[in-house]
Amino acid sequence: MKFDRTRIAAATAVITAALPHCAVAQSAYRDAVMASSPSGYWRFEESTGPVLNEVGTGLAGTPAGTIARTEASASAELGNAFRFSGGYVTVPFHQGIARGPEYTVELWMKRDPAQTTFGFALSSGNDITTGSMKFVMKPTEPDCTLIMANGQFANAKWYPYTAAQTLQWHHYAFVYSRSNDYCRMYVDGAIVDEKPIRVPFATNERPLVMGRHDNNGSFTYNYVGWIDEVAVYPRALDAAEIRSHVCAADIADSLCCRADLNQDGRTDGGDLGILLGFWGTGSEVFPAADINGSGLVDGGDLSLLLASWVHCPG
Repeated sequence: MKFDRTRIAAATAVITAALPHCAVAQSAYRDAVMASSPSGYWRFEESTGPVLNEVGTGLAGTPAGTIARTEASASAELGNAFRFSGGYVTVPFHQGIARGPEYTVELWMKRDPAQTTFGFALSSGNDITTGSMKFVMKPTEPDCTLIMANGQFANAKWYPYTAAQTLQWHHYAFVYSRSNDYCRMYVDGAIVDEKPIRVPFATNERPLVMGRHDNNGSFTYNYVGWIDEVAVYPRALDAAEIRSHVCAADIADSLCCRADLNQDGRTDGGDLGILLGFWGTGSEVFPAADINGSGLVDGGDLSLLLASWVHCPG
C-alpha cells in the first residue's frame, strides 16, 4: 500500500493540535456531552433531592411521584438511572431549553414490560399547540413506533421497531434543523429516519417534563421504564458528535469501532494512515475505510475517525 506522506503529515499536524481537547471529551460520557455545549443536561445521579443540571446556567428538575433512583444504566460509565412508574421530573421553563430553528434532544431509555400503551419520555406544552414537544414510545405491535412530534405530530419522526427492542437500553437523539430543512432520528448513533420540516417549531413557555406528558399543566400518559442522561442543545448536532456520545458510554458495539480499521482495539495513527491511503477512492476498493457508508472515502470518514480517537471498546 502506498501512502501520500505529505498528506499524512498535514493531517497528523491537525490531529495533534486537536488531541488534548479530544482526550478530555472522550474520557467519559459526561465529558463527551459537555464538549457539545448542551443548554441543559440532567444525569439522574442523585439518590435524593432535586435532579441537578450539569450546565451551570441551567435549572434543576423537581421529582414527584414514584421514581426508583440509583438503578443500573446502560453501562457503568453512565452511572445511575431513574426508573419511572407513575413519577416524573419537572424542569421550569427557561430560555436555555427553548426550541429555536436548530435544536437537539438526546437521552438513554429502556422500556419496562409494564408499559403497554403510549408513554411520554419527554414533553413540553399541550397536545395540540404548535411548538409543543413530545418524545413518545408506543410499544404495541405491529405498528410499534418512537415519535418526536411538534403539536399534533406535525413534525413527527416514526422509527419502526419491535416491542422486544424497546426492552433494551438504547440511545436516542432527535435533531431539528431549519437551515438543513430536516428532522432526524438517531438510534445508537445511527440515522434511522429523516423527514423534511412540515411546520416550524414554535416556542412555548411550558416546563420540560421527563416521564410524563405535560398537557398544558395537567399530566397524563406516564412513561414506565428507565431514563438516563437527558440533554438538550440549542443547535443541530452532527452525526459525528452524536456517535461520539454513544461511543463514550463504553458499550462494546461495532458502530463505535468502525474507525478501528486495523482492528487493534483502538483508533489511532495506524487507522489514520490506512484511511488516508484510500482517500478519494470508492467504497468498493476498501469498504472498511468508508466509515460513514457514503460510498467515498473522504472528510466525513475522517470526522468519524477523529470523533472516536483512542476510545474504541474492544
